[in-house]
Formats: sequence, structure tokens, C-alpha cells
Amino acid sequence: MTATLTREQRRMALQLYRDCWADGEWGITLDHWFAAAEVAYHGGAELPAWWKYEDGQHGRDYLLECMDPESGGIFPDCEYVHFLDAGELGLRMLVYAGNTLGRYLNRLERAGLREEN
Repeated sequence: MTATLTREQRRMALQLYRDCWADGEWGITLDHWFAAAEVAYHGGAELPAWWKYEDGQHGRDYLLECMDPESGGIFPDCEYVHFLDAGELGLRMLVYAGNTLGRYLNRLERAGLREEN
């Protein structure tokens, strides 16, 4: 996954997040980071070690559930599944989104804007 994404591909990779973004909102950013990470992981992408992502132990076929129109899906997770239709390019876009959102989460945390549940 070394090929560079175009500006348009980078924009598309973050569009789902931008559509519901609120200034400095930790929870929305974290939700989208996990969604991109989970779909990329289940799609077979090699995730950056600094993400420290671990797959949840939910005991279900995550991708199949998201692709089933009758399951209702889990937003935003299932919205990111459509990136898999683009194959390797989609995986690169998911990793780009995860990297960008992860850096933003780090900035929020350093600024003391992390929300505790």
C-alpha cells in the first residue's frame, strides 16, 4: 500500500466523517476512526502499528452483517464497508482516513479535549 492517493481520493476517504463532524467532538472522531480501522482490518489491510488496533470479540461476521441490507448496519461502521468495493485502493483510502483521524484524536487529547465516558 505504497501508492499515493490523489487529492480527490483523500477527500473522499474523509467525507463520511466530514458529513457529521462537529468542532472538536471527540466521540464522533473516535467512532469514525474505529469504523475505518475495523473495516480496513476485516478487509485485509495492514494497519499501522501506532494505531494499536485490536479486533473486538463480538462473535459475528462483521462484514457480512454490514453488507446485508436487512441488518440495518451500525453507523458509521457499515458506511465504510463500501470502500472495499474499490479493492486495494479502498483499503489505502481507509488507512489514510484512519491515519488522519488518529492524528486528530491525538491533537484533541493533547489539547485536553478528550471526552471521558
